Amino acid sequence: MAEKPPLTLVDPTATHIAPPAKLSEPGRKLWQTIMSEYDFQDAGGLEVLAQICAAQDRVEELRAARLGATRRAAGLAFLLSVHLLRSWVKHHYDEIKP
Repeated sequence: MAEKPPLTLVDPTATHIAPPAKLSEPGRKLWQTIMSEYDFQDAGGLEVLAQICAAQDRVEELRAARLGATRRAAGLAFLLSVHLLRSWVKHHYDEIKP
């Protein structure tokens, strides 16, 4: 059985491999956080990290889309309620108008 290599501490001030250019801010932030704690040097580890960070970007995109859809639905419900209230007031105003 092969002997395991000794563990080494990662210097947090060391220069690490830059994140892939296709990552947006959440993915880049995750990349930098992980690379500050772990020293990935192998192609497989870097590719897995890149996929994890891309997934983080996608999660943030979906979260933003869901938030936008929720806001649009709330805005639409508000507009509908304002329209109904306006028509109700107009109807009753016409009834009591001298």
